[in-house]
Amino acid sequence: MRPNPAISIFALAIILLGSFPRIARAEKEDPQVERILAELDKAAADFRTLQAKIRNTTYTKVVDDTSVENGRLWFQHERRGNKIKLEFKDPSRRDILIAEGKVSIYYPKIKKLDEFALGSESLQNKAELGLLAGVGSSGESLRKTYSIRYLGEEKIEGKKTVKLGLTPRDPKTKSFFSTQEVWLNTESWLPVRQKMIESSGDSLTIDFDDVEKNKRISDKTFKIKK
Repeated sequence: MRPNPAISIFALAIILLGSFPRIARAEKEDPQVERILAELDKAAADFRTLQAKIRNTTYTKVVDDTSVENGRLWFQHERRGNKIKLEFKDPSRRDILIAEGKVSIYYPKIKKLDEFALGSESLQNKAELGLLAGVGSSGESLRKTYSIRYLGEEKIEGKKTVKLGLTPRDPKTKSFFSTQEVWLNTESWLPVRQKMIESSGDSLTIDFDDVEKNKRISDKTFKIKK
């Protein structure tokens, strides 16, 4: 089956347009979770950009099918609004841009451009947090958006990671997108792997490789090349 993770990703972006309830800081947390969120707060303080190779593994439960595609990710944090660019070349070419309150998906082979409005900067920020939880996110942002569980330590390709389970606090989001799992590198506190699981049992796993933090990204990167 042809992989189609862009649809899963941006269906999620639309679902995440609902408001998330804020949580009182008095809520009791696992000490391990508190420690990890504190590390994320420190790592987020100087976060500006991220570049990485990514591998998307999409699982479709109803037909028990798994498909894989490879690409690159660029993420730039700015006061006036974040920018995310994804380029997939294998097995099918597709360019995706999230910026200025909208999602743009371009298919070079057929010269087709699809665009979806996110509506506002605040809605874009919520969508980004769902798409890339842990990429420059502060612990405070995750705490407000998710119920968080500590799931232990794992080694992924020689990298020591801690694993968190993230359950959306918003009931509407949870009914569609039941949970996420994030594996964080204990040196950089950036994600090594992220798994998003839908209520249907379908899932999208993103593996990050050759991760570079705070390397300058050209403005041309955040444009759709037609």
